[in-house]
Amino acid sequence: MKYLVKVRLVAVAILFAISSMAYGAITVVARP
Repeated sequence: MKYLVKVRLVAVAILFAISSMAYGAITVVARP
């Protein structure tokens, strides 16, 4: 159970990092 929870936390952290990077790139591109 603890292993699954750790894997889930890692997956969420990776998804959050990717989404934040994509959001930052979009804001930089959209900036006039």
